[in-house]
Amino acid sequence: MKKITNSEKETKIFAQEFIKKNQKNILLLYGNLGSGKTIFVKGIAKFFKIKSTITSPTFVLIKEYKINNKNFRKLIHIDLYRINVLDQDLIQQIKEYIQDKQNLVIIEWPEKISKKISKFKSQKIYFYHFSKNKREIKIQ
Repeated sequence: MKKITNSEKETKIFAQEFIKKNQKNILLLYGNLGSGKTIFVKGIAKFFKIKSTITSPTFVLIKEYKINNKNFRKLIHIDLYRINVLDQDLIQQIKEYIQDKQNLVIIEWPEKISKKISKFKSQKIYFYHFSKNKREIKIQ
């Protein structure tokens, strides 16, 4: 499935449509800086009625948000952009989040940990940025 969006609003709406049908608790978001990954997460957060302001956890690495939903109780937003070497404690923490099926774990820059979590079933989402607002989102 792929979608072209022409604004942040369209990207958020597409994220909400996607999450209604999603069957996996791990979402891996691939794409360059500014390609729409965090905007997509904001759309998912809106679907789950999360009131907190969603920002990329680039410096804190992981942010948790409570969800009141039949499938998930927490949204775990992970951003590995600034990580060059993963330490064992961080890997273990991410695995613990993933193993709890009541967590919806969204990882930006997952290529930095993909070998460590490859045994877990995940949904890969690719973002391609064409202009200020136009992007293509491919779900595989």
